Amino acid sequence: MISFARKQFVNSGTLLRRAVKLPSFNILFSQSAVMVILIIADVVYARMFSTEMFGTWKQLALLINLVIPLMSLGIPEGFKYYAALDRTNITAHLGRVLALTALVFTIVFFLFSFGAVNLIARLLNNAGIIHFKYMVPVLFLVISINQIFRNLMINNQQTGILLNSAVVILIAGVFLIFLNVYSYHFFPENVLWILLALMFVVLFSIPSIMYLVKEKNILRDIKATDLTGSYRNYFKIGFPIFVATFIGVIGANLDKALVSSLTDVKQFAVYSVGAFEIPFFSMISASVSQSIFPQLVQLYNDKSVKEAKALWLKTTLRVTYITYPIILFLMIFAKPLIVLIFTDKYVDGVFIFKTFLLIGLWRNGYYGGLISASGKTKWITLYSAISLISNITFSFLMYKVMGIYGIAYGALMATVIVATLQLAHERLLGGWFRTIILNRTVLILVILILIFYFI
Repeated sequence: MISFARKQFVNSGTLLRRAVKLPSFNILFSQSAVMVILIIADVVYARMFSTEMFGTWKQLALLINLVIPLMSLGIPEGFKYYAALDRTNITAHLGRVLALTALVFTIVFFLFSFGAVNLIARLLNNAGIIHFKYMVPVLFLVISINQIFRNLMINNQQTGILLNSAVVILIAGVFLIFLNVYSYHFFPENVLWILLALMFVVLFSIPSIMYLVKEKNILRDIKATDLTGSYRNYFKIGFPIFVATFIGVIGANLDKALVSSLTDVKQFAVYSVGAFEIPFFSMISASVSQSIFPQLVQLYNDKSVKEAKALWLKTTLRVTYITYPIILFLMIFAKPLIVLIFTDKYVDGVFIFKTFLLIGLWRNGYYGGLISASGKTKWITLYSAISLISNITFSFLMYKVMGIYGIAYGALMATVIVATLQLAHERLLGGWFRTIILNRTVLILVILILIFYFI
């Protein structure tokens, strides 16, 4: 028995070492590191901060999720596509997109210096947002560069750097959380504003810095590379995705923006706890999608559409095996978990939380990923517009009937509609239903999840 247990332990260690070497694992772990830090921050700040201050922290996160992606104009997405398609000229592509990002940063800094942040503060119904006048442009620059270098590392199969950076992120993040708590008790509020924004800057800077430390000659190579050529290509591919992102970000944060505008900071804090869409689901599907995206692009470029569809279904099923059991567990213990983690001040958010867990059922893959891989990104824009219109329509209708709880239902309905339309467009709806939903394990999990949702 002892020898058998030892053998199983050794086998588990071998499997773990193999997993660490997989690009998808490295990508997932690096994304999960930021997710873990933000979850820890939510838990600590919910307990240590006042409800108003915690609501402001959540509004800062909303600001980053809502505004930052809209400034990029699709440049990182354009680089992601051409880095996968044209690897021989990847240095030239990198130099061009960095130059474009610097130009956009200059424009954003100018706009925020002359009043753009005041408009955002009024929309979020929180004058404290004005304190981030200079930090928002910096956050845009840091997050955009981080996204560009992540795509570069994935395409160059250097995801080990992402794994190492995740460890640094965890250490730095914990330190910054306790620094912010200390500042809340002993320093003026203005100092806390700066430190909260600085936390995001540090977390998103670490992967890029570690890549530049390892690849010391990359900047020199860019300077030595001829950067003349068409810059429009990045917008041709990336801008439709940007428009889709613009619409998608608004749709994804419409509920929170609506609650923030119609209620006070306290109610927003309660709703934001309930409307907590488990980041792990999106993280794992995004990491797997990013790792196979270069393969999907090449398969479409080689006219191997059938193989691309099979690869997408295979990876989506694997992600489903991970996310659906977690959703079931969270659905069963939703109330005690909310009370345990955030205290009973936020118990009113339990039903909203369970509704957002249903949205998690659709976070098992990148729906529309095959459309992006084929280069026909204009369709992504169309489906994002449909998502936004559906979200707005259903949210307002359900809000009139159920109050803020109806807004969560609006988000769920929009998610289901758009994912179904994208699957139908890719001619994957039947294959998705047979391969994913009718899978015996998945079907049992879905039935149990729905049962415990209504209990």
